[in-house]
Amino acid sequence: MHKAGVLKRVDDLKTAADPARSLSLIEVTKE
Repeated sequence: MHKAGVLKRVDDLKTAADPARSLSLIEVTKE
């Protein structure tokens, strides 16, 4: 669960740098 929180934080940061990559992270996290 903690890892998920970290991933979400990283995803949020990536969103600003690379929206496409952010979407990929979300897909992996959802999986």
